Amino acid sequence: MKLLGPLVLLLVVVLLVVLVLARGPRAWARRRLLPVLAVLLLLYFVGRAVAELVIIEWGDPASYAKDWGGPHLAGVLAVHCGPGVLALGLAAWWWRGRRGARGDEFAGGERSPLV
Repeated sequence: MKLLGPLVLLLVVVLLVVLVLARGPRAWARRRLLPVLAVLLLLYFVGRAVAELVIIEWGDPASYAKDWGGPHLAGVLAVHCGPGVLALGLAAWWWRGRRGARGDEFAGGERSPLV
């Protein structure tokens, strides 16, 4: 049961790589499945980061000393929360770029005063 999370994560990453490299008739899969898999990956990383922040015992270094990134709290938080923060940053960057591509911004890069 402990391996279920990493196995699902590996499956999602493999599917993302396959969809990114797909050509020809599989282009529909890239347009439809790629965003779904990316959202699943985002939710996994963010959920893992939130769970680590909730589960960790902040006052007891022995509770996180043997975790990945341990024995220091900064290392544990970097390993467990870093991917979630990075995923949120990439999602925000993608969403902002997508809004700009739809024409919500002027050609000069300024935001429309009506939006």
